[in-house]
Amino acid sequence: MDLFISDRIATPPEYGTPFFSEKMSLLPHSFFMNEYANSRAHIHPRAGQVFAGRDRGDEKGEGKISRESAGLPSDGMLMCNFNQLFKVDPEVFQVWMNILSSVRDSYLWLLRLPSTAEANMRNTARASHGEQVEKRILFSERIDWKTHLLVKSMANISLDNPVFNSHTSGVDILWSGVPLLTLPRETMSSRVAASLISATTLPLTIARDMSDYQALAERFVGGGEPGRAALRRTRDRLASDRMTAPLFDTRRMTVEFEKSLLMAWESREANDWKGSQLSSHVIVSDNLKR
Repeated sequence: MDLFISDRIATPPEYGTPFFSEKMSLLPHSFFMNEYANSRAHIHPRAGQVFAGRDRGDEKGEGKISRESAGLPSDGMLMCNFNQLFKVDPEVFQVWMNILSSVRDSYLWLLRLPSTAEANMRNTARASHGEQVEKRILFSERIDWKTHLLVKSMANISLDNPVFNSHTSGVDILWSGVPLLTLPRETMSSRVAASLISATTLPLTIARDMSDYQALAERFVGGGEPGRAALRRTRDRLASDRMTAPLFDTRRMTVEFEKSLLMAWESREANDWKGSQLSSHVIVSDNLKR
């Protein structure tokens, strides 16, 4: 393999030598290409109405989406995580429980897991933080594909898994208008969410370490009116910038990817190769015209 396609957040250039045998082709924004602005454009205006509790259904006769219709509490701060079970490690689970314990009107919203896993989570939460925390872990059934982005838009914030980040689920949650809190580490799988966030307008939701991750979450959901006002501003900014953010600009991402391939080919033509490989990484600058 000649090139590994990524970006400077998911795989910083200094990671290339110790962790990759290939040379890296690094895009200026996220490598995680999507076309949500085209295929899911209808989500953008309605998601705000759903979050505000003012949804009236749609012209196709689709019913009203609300916390009550989804079996969620009508009040309180909803922290969500819609990743698979294998991404939940003991350390981040305990941090989630710490946040629930600290913020008494907060809830952790997860997708339905195998019954044994759900029981283990509840038992662990009860043993470490008591029943008042355990009962605020919510498991919901798998959400219908047609409406899942709108249903997810009811969350106040999404808590990422630091060991193995949200990937597609991260793009889902950001397009739904929900701020995503993450903690990047060394591996690429632990840095994807930071890549996604950096390609929007929300770099303040990228934590420095696990203590910062917990502190940011507690500030946003439990920091009184100042903290919750900051979360609302973050959400409002995501909503207003979503249609122009590099993460959702498919044309721009395509042009940048094409540019990376052209740069690699030009290097090959200039004999800038060692055997079958480029002699250096391809790093695409952020100065392309839209």
